[in-house]
Amino acid sequence: MKKFNSKSNVMPYGINTKKHMTLDSKRMIIGMLLLLPALASLLVFKYLPMIMGAFISFFDFDIVNMPGEFIGFDNYIRVFKDPRFYSALGHNFKMLCYVLVMNFWVPIILAILINEINKGKTAFRLAYFIPGCAPVIAMNIIWKYFWQPDYGVANYLVGLFGIEPQLWLNDTSLVYFCMHFPGLI
Repeated sequence: MKKFNSKSNVMPYGINTKKHMTLDSKRMIIGMLLLLPALASLLVFKYLPMIMGAFISFFDFDIVNMPGEFIGFDNYIRVFKDPRFYSALGHNFKMLCYVLVMNFWVPIILAILINEINKGKTAFRLAYFIPGCAPVIAMNIIWKYFWQPDYGVANYLVGLFGIEPQLWLNDTSLVYFCMHFPGLI
């Protein structure tokens, strides 16, 4: 066994006896502190309800006198005797299979294909990315026609109140409102 060397401030097995923390220790502590809110919300919003649901499952739940009368495994026995449970379980399994295939394997295969293609890689990436942009482009076109000064819906609506047509997107005092109005709806 190694003896403690007081000159190096390092004990056997790499234990540092200095009073100050190393940069790696500080980074680890900061990382842990940054993870705390996520871990707390995971505990509160995922695991705590699961634990409470498991606890309540052993009771004949009564909202007035919570949690109700303790009945043990009677709820589980009743659910396993119900034929609708097995039908629902089959539907859940089918949905799991669809989700695994469509939401997991298809994107992975597409990402591999996009990465492995040498010729036309840019065109393929563009074709893959356009469906993600199409809804935004469509909404911009719709809002452009909404604010159109000659025949737009906005000028029709203000015309009902006797206000003259506005140059919504050309007027510097109105364009800011026009850009943020869709976010209000």
